[in-house]
Amino acid sequence: MKKFNLFVESIRADRVALNEAKNSGKEFGIDIDGEVSSPIKKGTILIYKGVGSKSITIKDLFDNSYKIEESPETISINAGGAWRGILELNRDSATYDDSSADGIDHFITADMEEIGWHATEFNITYRELAEVLESRCDGILLCIEQEEPYQFSGLGFVYDLYDGKNKMYEFAQRKVKELLEEADEFEANFLEQDELQAAQFFKAL
Repeated sequence: MKKFNLFVESIRADRVALNEAKNSGKEFGIDIDGEVSSPIKKGTILIYKGVGSKSITIKDLFDNSYKIEESPETISINAGGAWRGILELNRDSATYDDSSADGIDHFITADMEEIGWHATEFNITYRELAEVLESRCDGILLCIEQEEPYQFSGLGFVYDLYDGKNKMYEFAQRKVKELLEEADEFEANFLEQDELQAAQFFKAL
């Protein structure tokens, strides 16, 4: 997955396209590539959504959480300060949400969630499974991140959910098999009922 850090990235939108959308009076969105769209396609990763008017300027579209620089051809948008609103625009379509202090608590599909639920019986965390997606799948990790003081908040978007599910399963299956072979706390003959069901789900026995 490609990390798209809104504290670092500047999104450039075409001035003509943005002005046309503003003047249309219809709802439109701007995605992370600066594309302006109306209607907004489901699943688009947005940095802005709104309804314009001919009576306002382009800069008036954005509240103070955005930093806007205008040129004759493009509008440059720094959206790091608008993270809370951007979270709400994209949370429902994200593969996983890693924006709270509690960490990731679910995945978007039932198949992924079932893998995560069974994996926790062997102390495999949702964060570990998300790292599999981040390192092995195509997609976007939309986030804000800084080093000092360290701050991270993000949403993960996997382009191919079937591929992501398979990679999650393969990782968890391999790790469960290793634990059953090597860890004293997970002896195959002394598993709790939930652990046994999880081991069977991963075909690890």
